[in-house]
This record gives sequence, structure tokens and C-alpha cells, in this order.
Amino acid sequence: MMWRAITCTVFAFWVVMFSLLVRATYYPEESRFAQLPPRTVLRMFIDQANNASTLHLYRDGLKVGHLFLSAHRTVDYLESGDCTLLVSGLMEKGALQDVEGAVAWRLNLQLLGGERWGGANGQLRIQDSGTVFDFNWPHDQHLPAFTLRKAGEVVADDKLLQTMIPEMPPGAGGDDMVKLKAREGVMQLAGQKRRGYVVEFSVMEQYHIKAFFTEAGELAYAELPGNYRALEPVIHGLIPEETVQE
Repeated sequence: MMWRAITCTVFAFWVVMFSLLVRATYYPEESRFAQLPPRTVLRMFIDQANNASTLHLYRDGLKVGHLFLSAHRTVDYLESGDCTLLVSGLMEKGALQDVEGAVAWRLNLQLLGGERWGGANGQLRIQDSGTVFDFNWPHDQHLPAFTLRKAGEVVADDKLLQTMIPEMPPGAGGDDMVKLKAREGVMQLAGQKRRGYVVEFSVMEQYHIKAFFTEAGELAYAELPGNYRALEPVIHGLIPEETVQE
């Protein structure tokens, strides 16, 4: 009996090690950075005692503002996984070309099951000029409803979009509006590698966002469209060019 147990143990160990060797040899990417459901990472972020993150916003190495991110659970969050990401921020005056004042924005993005498009609403405000853009994009609507006001008067609304429908990019609206995927990753911090998770957002298949979360689910870094980057301010020694390794 003892020799049979030893033989079974040795055989099981050989099978496991051989499987790992095959995986590392023929599937090195999967071996290093396993894929996982995006909702797994977002749940870690949401379930933190304080899931709010304030990041500094940079473009071409210059600080141009800040970004604030938090997440709220729905009433049936534990069962459905539905949640809302709240993103807001401020672009400092002079940071945007041809825009006179500072630009403030907020976005509420609903995610069904923690990873599927569930609608969005928000506002963009150009300070000093009195320009305000409000929008609401329900999950079941192909186009958003919006109003553009200047000095309190409506100068444009969503009715103008009707003439632009043929020019809307493919995938606009519907369940494919926002796509998420996640995997394990490595981040360079103060000259040392730190494991975590990379979550990639694709909006209308045209705009891409890559966010790095630590093993504890804290948001540390994000690559944004337009060559913008958002960095957690307490992280020192972070090298932007080597932040997220593929």
C-alpha cells in the first residue's frame, strides 16, 4: 500500500510538472499573464473599504489636471454584479488647445454583471465660458440624448444627431458599446516589478483605455486616449514607458 501511494504521488507530480512545462514552452504569454473575468478585478476594487482613487493626469510628461474614480454597488450587487463607475476630473486652464478655461467633467458608467455596457450619463463644463454639455445614453438607445448650453441658453441638442446617424462608428450603442477584458500583469515600481491586474476598456472599438490595478485591487495607473496618462500620486520612481509590460 505504501509503495502504491508513493508511486501515485510521483506520477501525479510528474503529470503536473509536465503540464506546466508544456504550458510555459508553447503558451508563454498565457503562462505569465493569465486571462480572467474583468468583474473579478472590479469586485476587488469595489470591495475595498475606500475604493475612491485620485490620480494626476499627464500629457507628454506635463501635469495637466487630475482624475477621480470610484465605484458604487447596485442593490443586488452580490447576485448580479451590476455596478456604476463614477469618473470625474479637471483639466487645468490652458491644458487644451483652443479652450480658454479649465474643463471639468463627470461620467457615470453602468456595467451589467461588472463588464457589459449598461448605459451612461454625465456632464462636461468649460469654466469661465459658461459652456455646459449634458448627456444621457440609456442602454437600449442607439444614440444619446444631450443638450449643449452656453450662458444658460440651449445652442444644440440631440436632434442634430439624426443627420449624423449614417456616420456613427460601427458598434455605437447596444451591448458592444463598451468591451472589457482583464489579465494578470506586471508593473514597474521604483525599479522593482510588482504583480497586479490589467483591465482594458474598448469604447465603440475606437477608444482604448488600459488600467493597472495592484494585487489588492487599487488603481495605480491608466493609459488614456490622446496620449494622456493618469498616475496615482503616491507612487514614486514609476517609469511611464515601462509601466505595463505585455
